[in-house]
Amino acid sequence: AVDGLVFHFDRAKPGNTFDAHRLLQFALERGAQHDLLDALMQGYFRDGMAVSEPTRLAEVATGVGLDGDEVARVLDGDAYTDAVRADEERASQLGITGVPFFLIEGRYAIPGAQPIERFGMGLDRAWDKLVAA
Repeated sequence: AVDGLVFHFDRAKPGNTFDAHRLLQFALERGAQHDLLDALMQGYFRDGMAVSEPTRLAEVATGVGLDGDEVARVLDGDAYTDAVRADEERASQLGITGVPFFLIEGRYAIPGAQPIERFGMGLDRAWDKLVAA
């Protein structure tokens, strides 16, 4: 709250996020992944949006500027399923069992919600290795 983040965990509606992840892959191709992710996170944590409901997903996606017809085709089909499954496989190989999980340069892991100092250490370590290479 001090940093201006609003969380209402009591409103959050759990559900399957697979279609949301497929939409995020679609949004990546359109240069809107960060906007969509931010909108989904606000919808879920602030507003209690059910991220498993296709109608709500479509509203959020078009709200960040994605084409409604394209969004509907993604949600009605199986587009980006392979990309999401590949992400799941990569996470499994890395031993990721929960979120949040941050991976820097594909090698340096920061699991869970950590203090900012931990992120600084991780970034410093990755930078040192990158510069030394």
